[in-house]
Amino acid sequence: MKKIKFIIILWGVKFGLILCKIFHKTGTMISGKVAVKLQKDFVKLFKNIDYNKTIFVTGTNR
Repeated sequence: MKKIKFIIILWGVKFGLILCKIFHKTGTMISGKVAVKLQKDFVKLFKNIDYNKTIFVTGTNR
Protein backbone atom coordinates (compact mmCIF):
# COMPACT_ATOMS: atom_id res chain seq x y z
CA MET A 1 0.00 0.00 0.00
CA LYS A 2 2.85 2.37 0.83
CA LYS A 3 4.44 1.83 -2.58
CA ILE A 4 1.17 2.56 -4.40
CA LYS A 5 0.73 5.78 -2.43
CA PHE A 6 4.34 6.74 -3.25
CA ILE A 7 3.81 6.20 -6.98
CA ILE A 8 0.53 8.16 -7.00
CA ILE A 9 2.13 11.09 -5.15
CA LEU A 10 5.22 10.98 -7.39
CA TRP A 11 3.19 11.19 -10.60
CA GLY A 12 0.87 13.77 -9.04
CA VAL A 13 3.70 16.15 -8.24
CA LYS A 14 5.24 15.58 -11.67
CA PHE A 15 1.91 16.56 -13.20
CA GLY A 16 1.88 19.61 -10.92
CA LEU A 17 5.28 20.66 -12.28
CA ILE A 18 3.93 20.39 -15.82
CA LEU A 19 0.98 22.61 -14.85
CA CYS A 20 3.39 25.16 -13.37
CA LYS A 21 5.31 25.27 -16.65
CA ILE A 22 2.12 25.63 -18.68
CA PHE A 23 0.86 28.55 -16.57
CA HIS A 24 4.36 30.10 -16.35
CA LYS A 25 4.54 29.78 -12.57
CA THR A 26 7.97 29.52 -11.01
CA GLY A 27 8.92 27.70 -7.86
CA THR A 28 9.50 24.00 -8.12
CA MET A 29 9.72 23.63 -4.35
CA ILE A 30 5.92 23.53 -4.14
CA SER A 31 5.76 19.98 -5.48
CA GLY A 32 8.34 18.77 -2.97
CA LYS A 33 6.50 20.37 -0.10
CA VAL A 34 3.25 18.75 -1.21
CA ALA A 35 4.89 15.33 -1.57
CA VAL A 36 6.46 15.44 1.90
CA LYS A 37 3.24 16.74 3.45
CA LEU A 38 1.25 13.86 1.94
CA GLN A 39 3.85 11.21 2.82
CA LYS A 40 6.40 12.05 5.52
CA ASP A 41 8.99 9.47 4.38
CA PHE A 42 8.64 10.24 0.66
CA VAL A 43 12.37 10.60 -0.04
CA LYS A 44 13.26 7.38 1.82
CA LEU A 45 11.12 5.35 -0.57
CA PHE A 46 13.35 5.90 -3.62
CA LYS A 47 15.11 2.58 -4.31
CA ASN A 48 18.11 1.53 -6.40
CA ILE A 49 19.67 4.97 -6.64
CA ASP A 50 23.04 4.84 -8.40
CA TYR A 51 24.99 7.39 -6.38
CA ASN A 52 27.72 7.53 -9.06
CA LYS A 53 25.20 8.89 -11.58
CA THR A 54 23.05 11.03 -9.30
CA ILE A 55 23.49 14.65 -8.30
CA PHE A 56 21.67 15.78 -5.19
CA VAL A 57 20.97 19.50 -5.06
CA THR A 58 20.09 21.02 -1.73
CA GLY A 59 19.56 24.55 -0.64
CA THR A 60 17.13 27.09 0.65
CA ASN A 61 15.08 29.89 -0.78
CA ARG A 62 15.65 32.18 2.17
